[in-house]
Amino acid sequence: MSHSQMRTRLAFAVLAAAIVATSGCSWFRENDAAYKRAKANAPLELPPELDRPSADPAMQIPSVGTSATASGTQRSAAAGASFTATGDVAEVWERIGSELDGMAGVEVLNRAQLLGTYEVRYQEQTFLIRTQSQAGGVLVSALGADGRALGSGPAATLLGELDERI
Repeated sequence: MSHSQMRTRLAFAVLAAAIVATSGCSWFRENDAAYKRAKANAPLELPPELDRPSADPAMQIPSVGTSATASGTQRSAAAGASFTATGDVAEVWERIGSELDGMAGVEVLNRAQLLGTYEVRYQEQTFLIRTQSQAGGVLVSALGADGRALGSGPAATLLGELDERI
């Protein structure tokens, strides 16, 4: 095969490839554009009870008393429901963790320092111990699985013990 024949065949192959590349997709095109038949989804609608803040009394932050105890904590108005410890959140969270680890009958299930919480099991009840910064210190409270503050039972007992130790 001569050099000119090879060049001709190569030019023909390149020309055929260019034609297929630029028009080949039109050979397989469907006139039936499925996207044109698609129906638009309705906009998201919120239930009426979710478009404003909840006025549930359980969602209110408990008030805190002002008398200091010898341990440097303040008792809230609802004794046993929460207490306020002196220091910053990270320091109080660490102290609580140390105390929980040394308490008999307390099992720490989860620790979340960024959230300031410990998930604990105590006297067959599972709940969260939460630390939260507030004016005058750190609020330490117990929350149930539903997010409500626990002010009685094992949670209140454990908070009372923590208050005495911190």
